[in-house]
Amino acid sequence: MILMCLVFSIHCNRDETEDINEIVLNPKDESVDVEFTKEKSVPFTGINYGRLFFYNEGSNGNFYIYAYGYDSETEKKEIVKKYDSDLNVISQKEFPFGQGPGDVGTGTTFCQVGDYIYGPDNTTRKVNIFDKNFNFIRFVKMTDPFISTNFTKDGNYFFGFDTNWDPPKGYTYYLVRSTFPGLKKQRIHRIGTFWLWNKQKRVIVGIQPENCFFIKNEKLYYLNSADYRIIMFDMKGNKLKQVRMDVEKQKVPKEKRKEWLLEQTSVRGVQRWELTDIIQPVSWAIPLEKGFAVVKRKDYTTGCRGLAAADYFDYELNLLGKTEVPCFYQIFILRSLRFPGSVKYHEGYLYLIYEDEEKEEFYLEKWKVEEKL
Repeated sequence: MILMCLVFSIHCNRDETEDINEIVLNPKDESVDVEFTKEKSVPFTGINYGRLFFYNEGSNGNFYIYAYGYDSETEKKEIVKKYDSDLNVISQKEFPFGQGPGDVGTGTTFCQVGDYIYGPDNTTRKVNIFDKNFNFIRFVKMTDPFISTNFTKDGNYFFGFDTNWDPPKGYTYYLVRSTFPGLKKQRIHRIGTFWLWNKQKRVIVGIQPENCFFIKNEKLYYLNSADYRIIMFDMKGNKLKQVRMDVEKQKVPKEKRKEWLLEQTSVRGVQRWELTDIIQPVSWAIPLEKGFAVVKRKDYTTGCRGLAAADYFDYELNLLGKTEVPCFYQIFILRSLRFPGSVKYHEGYLYLIYEDEEKEEFYLEKWKVEEKL
């Protein structure tokens, strides 16, 4: 009986799937023939912290783009704008921040699950469920805080992030696979520990990786931006392949660290923080049709005009060469783990939110993508 309990305990408390050998890749100077052509740009007003998701009614149905974020005047409600594939506005919905039925939280993200729209939120610890017109149906209450951005198509489970606070060490992050609505969590990859404390009890920030992940071809792809490491999982959370780019880490001058923190984050009380000088070499991963692009970063400049440098991988994690991708909102900025991006791909087109920092104006744009590989 004691042996059975020990075996059961070990099985239940296993945090990660089995590790596999890591393949180290060298940078490539050859360019791949991937072209981006802007077809349309429309003003995007009334929303801060804009993000995108798609709703596809199927091969014989309509395809819609939803852009959402905080109300730019009061930041006390979420605004969702619905567009057709040519960026014409169809409708707009508003949701107050709160705990009531249909209310959303400040950490809400949206995604399509079957014929429904799910709105998971970490701050209110619930998942709102809407129909395709954003009419509220019901909500599912969560017992533990969670960070989620990727539900599977059938809605039976999702991939997200979980955290464990272990003072004085700091936060440990985990990539998790959770059932829904039963919410049984399986930790499939450990990330951390981060937000470390030094001897003066000042939090060292900037060493936490920007974690980015997406689902494609029934596989999960995870990017750790600090180490430039990419891991491919199957949909059960098993690691299939792991690669790391052998890149030289660059540093930001010490006098620029405080300026960098203020530009990159919304952290208050800067005197309590200590900054790392190591620049994270990449930021976002952008899944396309034949492969995905990883945006490269040379410094902590926040602005971006025209095109940005990127590496291009196929979906077997082979590095094919370098390319350039259109600039989009927060392309280089450190971001919260819970928020999906302002750029998404669908059937030959890249849709994105672009910020003109000089004019302080936003635009929703449509770019044609040609992967001539």
